[in-house]
Amino acid sequence: MVSLAGKIEFQTLCRVFEDIMKARGNKKAQVLQNFIQQCRDIGQKLKEHDTSADISMFPIMRLLLVKLDRERGAHGLKEKTLGNLYIRIFCLGKNTTDAEKIRDYREPTECQRKINDFAETLYWILKPRLETSSTMTIEQVNCILDKIAEKNAINEKKNSEFINLMQLCNGLAIKWITRLILKDIKLGLGEQTILKAYHPDAARLYGEISNLRKVCDTTMDLNFRLQQNVSNITVLLPFKPMLLERLSISDINKLFLDKNQSYIVQTKFDGERSQLHMKNGKFKYYSRHGYDITNHGGYGESKYSSTDCFTNKISSLINPTCQSIIIDGELMGWHKEKCIFGSKGMTFDVKKLSAKSNFQPCFVAFDIIYYNDKLLLDVPLIDRLNILENAFEERKGVLVRSENIKITSSEELLEEFNKSLDNNEEGIVVKRIDGIYLPNTRQNSNCYKLKAEYSDGLIEDIDMIIIGGYYGEGKYTGLFNSFLMGVASRKKNDDTDDNIEFYSIVSVSSGLTIDEMRKLNSRLKPYWTKECPNIIKKPKKEQPNYWIHPKNSIILQLRATEMTRCNNQPANYTLRFPRVVKIREDKPWYDACTIDDIRSFVKSPDVVQKLTKRHATNDDIVLNAVTKKCRRRLLGSMNITKIDDKYFGIKSSNIPHYSRLFEGKEFCVINGEEKLISKQNKLTKPDIEQILLTHSAKIVQNPSQNTYCIIVGNPETAITQNLISCKKYDIATVDWLRRATQEDNWSNIVDWYPWELLSFRPATIEKLYEYYDEYYDSFVDNADNETLIRSLNRVKMLNDELHTSTNDYLKLEKKLFKNNSSGGFSIFRNIIGYFVDPLDESKFAFQFMRGIINDEIDNSVTHIFVNDDCMKDYVDLYAKINICGGALIKVVKNQWINECFEKNYLLPITNFIVT
Repeated sequence: MVSLAGKIEFQTLCRVFEDIMKARGNKKAQVLQNFIQQCRDIGQKLKEHDTSADISMFPIMRLLLVKLDRERGAHGLKEKTLGNLYIRIFCLGKNTTDAEKIRDYREPTECQRKINDFAETLYWILKPRLETSSTMTIEQVNCILDKIAEKNAINEKKNSEFINLMQLCNGLAIKWITRLILKDIKLGLGEQTILKAYHPDAARLYGEISNLRKVCDTTMDLNFRLQQNVSNITVLLPFKPMLLERLSISDINKLFLDKNQSYIVQTKFDGERSQLHMKNGKFKYYSRHGYDITNHGGYGESKYSSTDCFTNKISSLINPTCQSIIIDGELMGWHKEKCIFGSKGMTFDVKKLSAKSNFQPCFVAFDIIYYNDKLLLDVPLIDRLNILENAFEERKGVLVRSENIKITSSEELLEEFNKSLDNNEEGIVVKRIDGIYLPNTRQNSNCYKLKAEYSDGLIEDIDMIIIGGYYGEGKYTGLFNSFLMGVASRKKNDDTDDNIEFYSIVSVSSGLTIDEMRKLNSRLKPYWTKECPNIIKKPKKEQPNYWIHPKNSIILQLRATEMTRCNNQPANYTLRFPRVVKIREDKPWYDACTIDDIRSFVKSPDVVQKLTKRHATNDDIVLNAVTKKCRRRLLGSMNITKIDDKYFGIKSSNIPHYSRLFEGKEFCVINGEEKLISKQNKLTKPDIEQILLTHSAKIVQNPSQNTYCIIVGNPETAITQNLISCKKYDIATVDWLRRATQEDNWSNIVDWYPWELLSFRPATIEKLYEYYDEYYDSFVDNADNETLIRSLNRVKMLNDELHTSTNDYLKLEKKLFKNNSSGGFSIFRNIIGYFVDPLDESKFAFQFMRGIINDEIDNSVTHIFVNDDCMKDYVDLYAKINICGGALIKVVKNQWINECFEKNYLLPITNFIVT
């Protein structure tokens, strides 16, 4: 059958990938949108010629959204395994330079070419060994990827598929196929953006059915629109569940601003977020990300799948009157003998449990979305829980309901939270009692998760020392973005005590900003070594690229969810979800925690050890606002002059939170864009502050040394000019904020482009000059029309600001032309002449050779030029010279100018002076 995927060459898609990577900002999505439209047009023509043609866009979109494709299984290949496979297939030799480059692809080299990742490294090495062109189609690529996944599923070797690739691919194709195999194509576009580029409603539909093929086929026609306020969630198809918003102890009072508001508290289970679907006896189990785990060994689609399968156990527990149901819950591992729940920190995977495992799956239900063909999204939580209560019969260790506790105050919430700490639970979940179910939503869902590590002072922070570094990729290319952390064997007795060993515990990569990462790399750069120091006890696997001796290193303060047993680490323990909370420059290297400190956290023989050190108290709650009653009393007792609200900034209450992008960062907004004539979609000062608050920023009205950045909409105001001139702050335009808060950039704060800043701190400009010259031309990115125009405008602006003195010009000419100091083009520089005859043609030659003409005789004139027509009466001329006091003025025949012009150098003036 003729197909659209069979008509489009993979090489075409590769070039689109390259164009997207080179594009910036919104242009990335535009490049993709243009390509998708071209594919639709090709499909339309195919359909006109052959009505049976398959014009589905799914084969193309599954290559753009590799992580959302649930039809193709895992490839079972990571960089290390894949690199060794390429070395073997291309006969590179294990010990050759090329093989080492592939194995050590993250390690920076002296090569000037910018190599971003594993696939880019392969491209430069394999390109000369492959064909210069490739006619392979998208259909063929999908076929090869399917075969790789199929062979991985049955644990067979994949050599034949890669030999086939070698024959079909050129260098560009092998680069992008490698990224597809690794399921990380690195386009700089988020999944939501790609789906919206395909169809305006595609992202919403995927959130409700999580089936990429159905999304592509349903939204093939751009004229199609989903109905508003109508959900497409369907039983037996996965959807994106409602997620929990993070909440710290200090913020719990905001839940009870309305004293009549009630909440339901549930346990925060440490398992696999899952959905249980059933219709007419057919069961489906899906993970949070939409992976179907039904056919994994221990589950089964019906009670007849196996006598030991999970479905066989729970099918009899479902209410006999129930024909269809979707339950939201957590898949937990239940220990068959100890009759307790396990956790994700243990070595088992609840999705792959079998009858022989020590653990069996247990589904903990905490919400219901669908019952007997009725969707319950708009039903209040308390009513949904009542339906859930009657939906099935509980059986311990198989199918249970989460306990639901109603609370009405922060004191009750604290009590329940402390109970969870006592029970060594992960935390608690707090849900508004009248809340509706919002699929694929985290912020403003009215559902919160409260964990000890979200608050200061409740968790034991651990001071560990950096003993190794792992190279990063992408924007971390050439930097260590993950560090191996260790603890000392004992406390140091004195400065001469060197008999100390260090045990590796965990690697950490989160918690540091990119600026902190760069500073840390710079600080440790002289001390890295390939050889592991003898005093370090290293892990058995996943060893760092480089090591560092502890005496040359630095201590980081870490915070983690819990500590778990680990055979890979020499201390037999590691940390789960560690992050850096502080760089301890104040501590000497030997003040790191010891192995005994680590062992002191072990309070039971369990595999998992919680690091909680105390209960939460009322002292941990920060009252963010004075009560209205107190405020009224205060205002009533004082004669207060009202200050314009604009000087206080925007109020943060009731502002939705979209991300933690700017968490811990302080911003000061000076003004908005409302007075700018040229701007479209202008943002006011409150608009800008609201954007910052939705991404967890702290807003101040006056900048200080702690201010991360000042945002300015109108740079022409006096206050802005004063701030710019002091050069103490990074002052950014609103254009940077717009780019930084695009959804694709929510994971990390994007670096500034130099043209987005009105003023720089010294450290900022030093960092920018590593990537850009003074004209904003990038050292690493290719110039395009937009960047070239910007650089040329910058050149003009700097030249306009440049003031060069005559002496500067003379020095430059002397350096350039040596003996002939003017080069024959500026021989009359520094000569100011007055021409007695205004029609004297020699004045043009004089001016061309950088002479300066005065229209009257004054004390600035050095030479007066006369011609034959005016060489008769000099009485008036010398009278004028005497009046201006020009005793040094020379009266010269214009013949001198003409002869100098012909010779291209200054002739002696003696023979041309009029006496």
